[in-house]
Amino acid sequence: MAVASTVGKDSQASDAGHVFEPIWCEVVVVDSNGWMDPRSEMLLLSTDGNTKNLLVTAIDIEGAVDEEAWVPAIRRASTCFPHLLSTVREIKVNGLRRLLWEHRPDLRIPTTVWEVRDDGTANGSLNDLLTPVAFHLDKERDLFQEVPVDFHLIRRGPHRSMLIGMFHHVTADGATVAEFGKEFFAQYHEIKTGKRPEWAQETHAISSSAKRQARSVGASSWRDALMGVRQTMANLFDKPTLPAGTGDPHDLGEHQIKRALSEEETSLVLKRAASYGASPIDLFTACSKIAVDRWNEARGIAPGLLTCSVTVNARGRFGVSDQPNNSSVIFFRSEPEQRRELKKLCRKLAVTRINHFRNHQDIKYMQDIERMINSLRLLPFRMRRKIVHNVVNRHQFSIGVTLLGAVWPKMKNGKPSTETALTNAADLSLREVHAIGYKLLSGNHAMLVAYTFRNRLNLVLAGSACRFTRKETEDFLDLIVKILVGDSPQLR
Repeated sequence: MAVASTVGKDSQASDAGHVFEPIWCEVVVVDSNGWMDPRSEMLLLSTDGNTKNLLVTAIDIEGAVDEEAWVPAIRRASTCFPHLLSTVREIKVNGLRRLLWEHRPDLRIPTTVWEVRDDGTANGSLNDLLTPVAFHLDKERDLFQEVPVDFHLIRRGPHRSMLIGMFHHVTADGATVAEFGKEFFAQYHEIKTGKRPEWAQETHAISSSAKRQARSVGASSWRDALMGVRQTMANLFDKPTLPAGTGDPHDLGEHQIKRALSEEETSLVLKRAASYGASPIDLFTACSKIAVDRWNEARGIAPGLLTCSVTVNARGRFGVSDQPNNSSVIFFRSEPEQRRELKKLCRKLAVTRINHFRNHQDIKYMQDIERMINSLRLLPFRMRRKIVHNVVNRHQFSIGVTLLGAVWPKMKNGKPSTETALTNAADLSLREVHAIGYKLLSGNHAMLVAYTFRNRLNLVLAGSACRFTRKETEDFLDLIVKILVGDSPQLR
């Protein structure tokens, strides 16, 4: 049972039947620096119905969290990230509708405190930990009138709490969320002790592999545009094999299942990826593909075409024009014969991932998104939203994978390690981090999130309830883990 008190803006009101629209639409001339970047605009337009596009961090805290320090620390940290204190605005320029960010430091950031009493029904799963904030996960967010973040403090006892931050993907990627978390705890520490912590000076690494800044790439030609349209249409009509499940097709929920590997298993997995000449994201992706095959074969379904969406961070690729949201999506297709040997599959994925950046596919992908968005600018927001949502969610993928890298890694010889720099703030100890992508865009019925914290690899699988039961989601993640740590000599 949970009892809530709201600090700041009241975010408990019902949103039944509400479809958000721009507050106003006027003709003005503005500085282009305020425009919403194409990927963020696509994320906003695709957020419809059951697609929520939320990035959530839930941090298990040991120690008594001071509410009088917690709320101002959030406010101070938010000032370092202007998009978190902004709303969306729509304007008309030469008859075309454009979205931009409007900085609104006057708006209050929603913060809620929950007192949770154990009634004996919870089983300790990630879903149960998030139960008190379930309404906030699924509510309709009106980004034209409210900031794209809200925060929750769940008290489970006098010296045990959970801090939860919900960030709309429109305004942040996984790296931005991690950077905000680091600044929040630095501000909390400074408020409580009067000085900034030493770990606040640690370099923040968003990935285990640096991205080179892209050279100037001109606008794509008509031939490039036609090729892009052709590939997009082919992707739309792909019929990939999906992992079998017996979920309720009418259930709009999502199961969040987590497994944390031991330090020894984590070391084994990282060494295994290196021995294959691949990165951890390649190994996670390859193991997920093989898991789909094994899962389906055990249910009498022959292997077929698998499609996988892999999200990687491209921070640093665009220099001074970097946006708060710099994720790049790589699409992998594979036939059964390409998945017979894990090592070769890893190498193939590694080469494809490297070529994605070397051939500027990330930039071309952004150009394709911008072209799609621009083609709809004559239409009202609600209509654009429906069209983009339907197009984006027509893509079906066998599984999605995303790597958050290390959460607040300790740098060693200029490179991020699995050790964690941020484990304490003032008198608080950060025991565990749960990083979640909640009801993200595209037709991914299974999404694997991987990251390290305190020398341990964390894996979170989001499974759509319309495809999987909760038990099936747990079993499917356990199968991925089994393959990942190496359960068969021929896969080593």
